Amino acid sequence: MGDTATRELAGMPDDERLGTARGGDREAYAILVHRHRAAAPDVTADGLVLAMPAAFAALPARWRRVLWMVEVLGHRPQDVAAELGIAPAAACSLVWRARTALRRQYEQYEQHGSRDR
Repeated sequence: MGDTATRELAGMPDDERLGTARGGDREAYAILVHRHRAAAPDVTADGLVLAMPAAFAALPARWRRVLWMVEVLGHRPQDVAAELGIAPAAACSLVWRARTALRRQYEQYEQHGSRDR
């Protein structure tokens, strides 16, 4: 693409440049990427920040409580066992199930939520 066309693309509003890029113009696409690449990590980080609370909120109350105790408050599974009145092995299992469920909820939110962003 010549210098004149590049200058025209550089002077276009982003919505027009986006239409041109969607039409297959690689130069327009390159300008958009260059112009907005700094914002991409922010959008990704925002998505992660939104996904984790949504995934956490989707868990049953008991799993939320256990994860909060272990991950936020720093309690050991033995402390959880004493607090909940269950065996230490049962507390370890509960923590494992809660973490696994949180991971699955997060992944599910990311898969479905990424289409909506």
